Amino acid sequence: MLYEKCVFYKFSKRIYWKREHQVIIKFSRHSKRRAALYKIPESAVERILAVLELADGEHVLVSDISGFKYPIKIVVAVENEVMTVITSYPLKKGGIK
Repeated sequence: MLYEKCVFYKFSKRIYWKREHQVIIKFSRHSKRRAALYKIPESAVERILAVLELADGEHVLVSDISGFKYPIKIVVAVENEVMTVITSYPLKKGGIK
């Protein structure tokens, strides 16, 4: 399982998630609100990001998640060892272009 190699940290009301090679996954306030609106669990987004090796910069990911009718679009900013999820929402119109 993916979480066997991971450690969770909690600092001042925020939960940071670290992989073995010291990458931290953070969720912006906007992404938390969108996830709540569309009922996207943060654990699903974490599972998608856990298997990716992303270079620094902004990335747009589209992934099918079981239990959702449409694919989920995830926008992530990577800076040094920190992945910040900017937003996530279902692609209801047209899919990938």
